Amino acid sequence: MAPSLETVQAETVRACAEAMTACADTTETRSVFMDRGRPVPKFREMGETLNRLGGFTAMLQVADALQAHAVRGPEVWMLDLRELDVCWGGIGEWQF
Repeated sequence: MAPSLETVQAETVRACAEAMTACADTTETRSVFMDRGRPVPKFREMGETLNRLGGFTAMLQVADALQAHAVRGPEVWMLDLRELDVCWGGIGEWQF
């Protein structure tokens, strides 16, 4: 049985938040969701799965949850969200 949309959203938030937290680089040039200008496949696939299961709304709900996480952390976490925006760019209605 395939996981529910809610499960996929929760797992995506968890994985993204963990990646943001685990990144030791605290400079503005750090990269969490992109690698040499290309989306990290794991995170791109998460966006594609969210889009397939729930469309733009599902993706936006995850981004909103991550923003709530990011405002409690270092400023670079907000930059990470911009990078996730680029990583997911072009998936369904998602645009950066």
